[in-house]
Amino acid sequence: MQKLQLFIIILVVTALFAGGDYVINSPRGEVSSLPPASTEDLQADQNVTQLLLASDRAKFPYRIDARSRAQEIFDKFDLSSVSDIRIYKNLLSAVDEAAPPTSAMTVYEIQGPKNQGKLSYLNIKLKLIDQKELTTNINEDGNYGYNSFFYNDINNPSTGYLFTQIKDYLFGFEFAKDDPKNIAKIKEMIDSLMILL
Repeated sequence: MQKLQLFIIILVVTALFAGGDYVINSPRGEVSSLPPASTEDLQADQNVTQLLLASDRAKFPYRIDARSRAQEIFDKFDLSSVSDIRIYKNLLSAVDEAAPPTSAMTVYEIQGPKNQGKLSYLNIKLKLIDQKELTTNINEDGNYGYNSFFYNDINNPSTGYLFTQIKDYLFGFEFAKDDPKNIAKIKEMIDSLMILL
């Protein structure tokens, strides 16, 4: 009988300590009925492109004219078979109305599983290689983010395409090649994203 009483006392003390710890570590000492949102859920809902533009308006004088979910990148590579990714297509234009139309660009923001950025990058790269025509090529370039490559379309030589991985995020940039400021601006964006994320 004494063993049962000792067991009950230990159980009650453990429950008191656990309950006290929960109350102390809850926000403002309140007991919440809902668990806090996980960082994975918060990450999925973030508009990273907007966060980037808002981080330094002078450096990134763009606005998002349209943001939509997509199944493909660069308007030709279908990624619907790649599981666990969300693709957002952001159409950007210069805030300065006097800026030339070449300052407009498209940013594809691809959000995937946590701690799987490199794997998602490789999966998408393989999908692009599988879908490319004979008139295109992919050039690896390690100067943009963690991993990156340029996609060149001989049928559309005036448009540049850059795909990059930054931590768990992937970005595709579509831009006019005839304005040399575009690639310099994209490099600035990527460097800032490496700090922000």
